Amino acid sequence: RWLKGHLAATNSQGRRCCQDTTYGPHRTTPGSVLPPGVPTFDEFRTIKIEIGVSQSWGMEQGQLDHKAISIWTVVPGVECVQCVKFDHDFANAEYKLYDVRVNPLMLLDPLPIVAPRTVIELDGRRTLSIPSGMMLPVGFPATLSVDLYSPLVWAMR
Repeated sequence: RWLKGHLAATNSQGRRCCQDTTYGPHRTTPGSVLPPGVPTFDEFRTIKIEIGVSQSWGMEQGQLDHKAISIWTVVPGVECVQCVKFDHDFANAEYKLYDVRVNPLMLLDPLPIVAPRTVIELDGRRTLSIPSGMMLPVGFPATLSVDLYSPLVWAMR
């Protein structure tokens, strides 16, 4: 209700780039504030997600870390970039979660996605772009817990 999923986006240089999915506050989310450089909620994303099967980790053009660090972390309003890499048979997967507020942004080591659950936690305020001191919408958690293993099981089917 307060968080909306999207598919395509443009980077700060205006070039059309397509990540696998993004999330950002819905335009009706109470307390959500547009960051400088983002004119409307239709263009506002706080989370970018890249999923790779044929792509590898690394900083060369087209690799997952390059897309995360060089393209998505410089988009105004983005708070985190999650990359997930699957084996070709989807039997194994690993992830990286880049926090754009970490300075300097360093290349991360991948972490395995394993049974029964691999949970990441996201700050609810940052996800909805709600300044500290303002209330979160009723029913929206201060910390979002996201299980990465369940989608892996779904992809293996």
